Amino acid sequence: MGKRLVYQLGAFENLTFKPKQGSRKLHIKRVGKKSYNPKLLMNDVLQTKKCPYCAETINAEAIKCKHCGEILDDNLRTSRQQQAPTVFPEQKVRKWSPGIAALLSFLIPGAGDMYKGNVGIGLLWLLFVVLGYIAFVIIGLILHLICIFAAASGDPYK
Repeated sequence: MGKRLVYQLGAFENLTFKPKQGSRKLHIKRVGKKSYNPKLLMNDVLQTKKCPYCAETINAEAIKCKHCGEILDDNLRTSRQQQAPTVFPEQKVRKWSPGIAALLSFLIPGAGDMYKGNVGIGLLWLLFVVLGYIAFVIIGLILHLICIFAAASGDPYK
C-alpha cells in the first residue's frame, strides 16, 4: 500500500493524496464538502515547496521567499553577501550642547558663544549686553535674552 500524504493548502483545506500502487497518478480524496479540480490541485502541489527558513509554502522555482525575504539559492546568497559589504552610517557627533550654551550665556553674556567656538562674537555680546545694562536696564535685559537664544540656536553637529 502507498503512503498517504495530507496537505493543508489555504483555499484547498485538507485533502488526502494516496498514490495508487504501480502508478504515478494520485488518488484524491475530498475531506471537506467542496469539490476540487484534481489537475489544478496537483499543479499547485507539485509546483510548491516549503521555505527552509519560515516553513511557508512558496513556488518551487522561487529564489527568494516572499514571506520572510530570505534568499533560497546558496550561491546567490554568498555572492550577494560578498558584493555588498556592510556599511554603517556615519554617526554625527555633537560638538556643543545647546542647553549648556544657553546656561553659560545666562550666567555670563556671550559665554555660550565662546563655548561654541565663536570667541569674537561672544566678546561682542558681552560688551553690548554690559553697555545695554549701563544705558538702561530694560535694553540690557532684552539684549541678554537675545544673547541666550542666539547661543542656544544653531546646529550643534557643525
